Amino acid sequence: MSHELRTPLNAIIGFSEVMNGELFGPMENERYKDYVGDIHKSSSHLLSLINDILDLSKIEADRYELYEEELDVPEVVASCERMMRHRSEEAGVNLTVTVDDGLPLLMADKRALRQIMLNLVSNAVKFTPKGGSIQLAAFLEPDQRMAFRVTDTGVGMAKKDIPIALEPFRQIGKDSNIYSTEGTGLGLPLTRALARMHGATLVIESEPGEGTTITVRMPHDRVLAPMQRIAS
Repeated sequence: MSHELRTPLNAIIGFSEVMNGELFGPMENERYKDYVGDIHKSSSHLLSLINDILDLSKIEADRYELYEEELDVPEVVASCERMMRHRSEEAGVNLTVTVDDGLPLLMADKRALRQIMLNLVSNAVKFTPKGGSIQLAAFLEPDQRMAFRVTDTGVGMAKKDIPIALEPFRQIGKDSNIYSTEGTGLGLPLTRALARMHGATLVIESEPGEGTTITVRMPHDRVLAPMQRIAS
């Protein structure tokens, strides 16, 4: 799956970007330009889905390896904000990002941590109506654990539906006026799996019509005090 699907998809994405940018000359028919944009968007979505399936399969087969390093959390959060800012603006949703001053380094897998935040913000964007708001926060809790929290003013969900949302390929509802049809229900299960690999917890608080808050709390031993830093 990795080679046979991702390789041609990357080619489709790359060529569609070249065509969309009209690097070798203009596309005179606007409909062609729209089609190329749709090809790029669809192939990118499919590649993201394949990556999620592969990551979840690796975790379930105990083949996923964490590449742990000392992370500057504000830098990782900033990269996630840059990636999600356009998407939130396109959806008409206000995204606010807050990071505590002086956060210590975190021992974690950079790609996995970024994926956790991107999945949570992406989910919030999908389920928050136009004009709503989303907040991504990184902070130290009173017990000195580092936490990442995404809060939205979206459609929310009932307590009984939370376990369903955490199951792969499950969708809570089919009401097109409430639930987005995009995606296959892998975001939250993959996020929880990546969090657990770090020894972290994922807690969901939600009420229908009132929004959702999801908090990922890292264990104490991943938060590095200055004397613990490997670099020292």
